[in-house]
Amino acid sequence: MNKGKIALITAAILVGIGTIGAIGTGVVAVPQFVADVQDVKNNNKQAIAKEIYSTEDEVLNLDISSSGNGKASVEINQSNDNLVKIKTYNFPMEKLEVNPSYDTDSKTLKINSEIIESMAIPEGDGNIFERMYNGFLYSLSGNYTGSKVIIEVPKGVNINLKSNENISLNVEKASVLSDSINFDSYYGYCSLPKFNSLKQIKIRTNGSITMDVREFINADSVEILGSHVDISSNGLFSDYEKVATLPKNIDLKANSVSIESYIPIAEDIKINANNYFNIAMDLNEYNVSGKIQLGDYNIDEIDVLENIDKSKLNIKNNVIEGEFSKGERGNIKLNVFSNGNGELKNEQKESLESKLMLNR
Repeated sequence: MNKGKIALITAAILVGIGTIGAIGTGVVAVPQFVADVQDVKNNNKQAIAKEIYSTEDEVLNLDISSSGNGKASVEINQSNDNLVKIKTYNFPMEKLEVNPSYDTDSKTLKINSEIIESMAIPEGDGNIFERMYNGFLYSLSGNYTGSKVIIEVPKGVNINLKSNENISLNVEKASVLSDSINFDSYYGYCSLPKFNSLKQIKIRTNGSITMDVREFINADSVEILGSHVDISSNGLFSDYEKVATLPKNIDLKANSVSIESYIPIAEDIKINANNYFNIAMDLNEYNVSGKIQLGDYNIDEIDVLENIDKSKLNIKNNVIEGEFSKGERGNIKLNVFSNGNGELKNEQKESLESKLMLNR
């Protein structure tokens, strides 16, 4: 081990435990230290996943469960052959154990994973001091993406993911999805491809959920539960002109709900917001009716409705009920409950498009 490396390790350890005398050693080692941090970032970007499982069996369903400590993600990708494969990438500060099994009757691939956190000392070559130094580098690299499970499938599958940890799901191609997805993670997000073929979507997490309307526009039933739910029409309005039908129903439950959409997000919209809701949609082409109920606010004292004709609404006892718009394209039911405040705005799609494009 050269003197420069010894100086770096000594500085890192002393800085880590708060020793003032590390300052002089640290100053001498700064150029090499900065270079080592950059090397860690580059190595993480170039890391190659390791294949741990491959099968020719037909897989119609993925049943994924995860436990342990740490942060990880699951990616569902298109296979380049007829095989189903599982690959893993272990973040150096963690150890990811994956145990797959196949159920012949249901044609389900079950994947049980456990994240074992390695704390400050990663596994690998070198003595304990070198590994402590490497752990210090990883903690400063700002590139902590966590471990990763990559599942490659040749055709569309139903997905069930359940985790008591921070697990996220990423699906880029609609071709790997079949009819349903059930995402239930203590913390994490779910990213789906635009205009996919899913008919049933259930997403539950303690974290925030941000979704593009195009991620669920072809579904029949959508259920989203999170701390904050943010739904918006990304892209141009022209992207939505080919949409012939809306989801039959969508059920949103969160502390706060925000919706900005060129079109109603479903035929039957149910929203339960513990604190606040903000809905901005172009309602003019649709016959929208329903009820808005505010638990803790006097509706007479706040402005809940904007650009909406109140002549066909009954407003009494913190409840607004009746017809919000009169159009001919279809019937929409809107039912909203909030313990706090809220706003429903009938905003033209041209205005929404300008605002959404500006905020991206």
